[in-house]
Amino acid sequence: LGYGGGDQSPTNDSFGLTVLTFDINKVNITNNQSSNLNFHVSNSSMADSLGNLLFYSNAERVYNRNHQLMQNGNDLNITNEYGSAHPQGVLSLPYPSKPQRHIVLIMERKYFSEEAGFAGYKIYSNTIDVSLNTGLGSVVEKKIQMIEDTLEYGQMTAVKHANGRDWWLLIPETYTNKYYTMLINDEGVAIIDTQPIGYVYTKTGVGQAVFSPNGTKYFRISNENLTKPCQAYLYDFDRCTGKLSNPVHWTVENTGLGNGCAFSGDSRYLYVAGRTKIWQYDMQAPDVPASQTLVAEWDGYVHINLFITGFGLAQLAPDGRIYICTPNSNRYLHTIEFPDRPGAACKVWQRAIYLPNYNVYSIPNHPNFRLG
Repeated sequence: LGYGGGDQSPTNDSFGLTVLTFDINKVNITNNQSSNLNFHVSNSSMADSLGNLLFYSNAERVYNRNHQLMQNGNDLNITNEYGSAHPQGVLSLPYPSKPQRHIVLIMERKYFSEEAGFAGYKIYSNTIDVSLNTGLGSVVEKKIQMIEDTLEYGQMTAVKHANGRDWWLLIPETYTNKYYTMLINDEGVAIIDTQPIGYVYTKTGVGQAVFSPNGTKYFRISNENLTKPCQAYLYDFDRCTGKLSNPVHWTVENTGLGNGCAFSGDSRYLYVAGRTKIWQYDMQAPDVPASQTLVAEWDGYVHINLFITGFGLAQLAPDGRIYICTPNSNRYLHTIEFPDRPGAACKVWQRAIYLPNYNVYSIPNHPNFRLG
């Protein structure tokens, strides 16, 4: 995560990429000043089964393990050199039984009107073969259009099929209550169905979507502007059929644009991050919205008297912690140390990690690869 370094800024300044590598007992943080790739919200990376980096993307370009532009890995989207600006606007997944081939799904955004603003517009599928170019990889299929519609602003996330091999991908349509259901298997990406269900949302918003680690729940949070409450949606999910059911809708206090969400590793607790607050919800409660518990409130720290260090997108990591980026540019990540514990016992640690480089509202978009 972070801004590109390389020839874009002086050596050893605070502009470059930060790489987090998860070992058995710790997270190693390294500073990469050689890559020219910038992350501006949209962020995806892929490693092999041993944790070795294969490639990463900002929804504009794909870079290889040597932090260089992958062959045929440019011009994947139509925005700008700094990367796409919508949360979860890119997602990388492996072909189920083809370990050398990976799918990179990218959302193109579009400005529709003054009333509608920006929304998702098209979904493209790209295929990478990492066995080519002596292991540095190549984009072998590029910009295969899958969807053209008015879509939610980002919020692409996936979960493993009940067969433990294939993948389900949900794409929310905006101005409706419809979801595109897509199946990813060894044949590629296919649209299986569209499902209308639950609350009809009237406008696209900035937020995040997530499946519970056990694959039984799907949740998303959206914030369309600063004057209205945030919209929260919770569903049961069937990993055999790809269908949503039992919709629950509620509103969450609006503390500013930049909402994130993540489930605890045991799938019991859901965390929703607003710009200045973090709430916890209990999936075992008879009334999930009523179980809302405030577990953190931004302490007011402003980095170099300029950038607030509030709460943004969230991601459950391999070490069991939840990592939360800030909603604007600075050098911190927050953590939830014990997400499986109720209430304040989860221990939100503000500014737990001081990054070697600046980062702007960006954290990798990873599904649960370990679901059986």
